[in-house]
Amino acid sequence: VLVSIPGSTCIGQGTTVTGSAQFVASTTVSPDYCSLSWSVSPGVTISSTAAVNPSFTISTLGTFSVYLMVGTADGMTTSIAAITTNTCLDVSVKETTSLIGAVSLYPNPSKDVTTITVSSNNTDVLNVSVYDLTGKLVLSPVQNQLLSVGENKYTLNTQELTNGIYFVTLNTAKGKETVKLVVNK
Repeated sequence: VLVSIPGSTCIGQGTTVTGSAQFVASTTVSPDYCSLSWSVSPGVTISSTAAVNPSFTISTLGTFSVYLMVGTADGMTTSIAAITTNTCLDVSVKETTSLIGAVSLYPNPSKDVTTITVSSNNTDVLNVSVYDLTGKLVLSPVQNQLLSVGENKYTLNTQELTNGIYFVTLNTAKGKETVKLVVNK
């Protein structure tokens, strides 16, 4: 028994939830099953607990689980799938220009190391912080470093981070910029 649902989806802009995630599960269930039952973690609504491919709706941020239990003549099999909802920030791999300057991360997705490149028109002091989806600070790879006019490169070691989505925030006296980093090992 296999269950397939999206691994993650966005349901808002910035820090505001503006909608809901709606998706249909895809399953591979043997046609000779005796019973089929879906259950979900709190925060998820389901169209039918007995349908082979029901639809689901999530209207809050977080990680949610979907469970499918299938009974056959050989016994009960349970399959679990998870989906993470987050707010949408249009800051993926492409370059972002701000008061700080042009900011890019590469490679993104990252396995072990990512390079942060900042092209700045001003001299300033730079601090870089990395946050997980819950807003918890997980790394502070650059602290009180001089940001020179022109191209500046900093190394971000992602070896200790688990697979997932992170937010890299660059702070200077002139502004703040946040870009999304995906870690996929």
